[in-house]
Amino acid sequence: MRTGALDIQVDDNVRRPHVVLRGEMDATSEEAGHYLVERMRVSPDATWRIDMSEISFVDSSGLRSLLVARRSLGPEGTIVVVQPSPPVRALLRMSRLDYFFAIDESPLTAA
Repeated sequence: MRTGALDIQVDDNVRRPHVVLRGEMDATSEEAGHYLVERMRVSPDATWRIDMSEISFVDSSGLRSLLVARRSLGPEGTIVVVQPSPPVRALLRMSRLDYFFAIDESPLTAA
């Protein structure tokens, strides 16, 4: 799915659900955030890995999408941010949410 400057690829495989995000996460990609939440509800108690290595820009709207996605998961569900790009890492650190999301520096394919 592509909305604005954000491309989303979702694999909701029951054993290893993951998402690849590319582009910019901002207010123009809010629809994509809703799409992401709906897809993640397929496996609410899973560990979702979100590859953010190709995010070139993220603002508070993009961060909100991640938080809403996390809250939509069941009590056993979690989000792992895979290879966060420098803008993603900076925003997570500034907002002090780098402790809230697990971060994995390994490429998604090696997970």
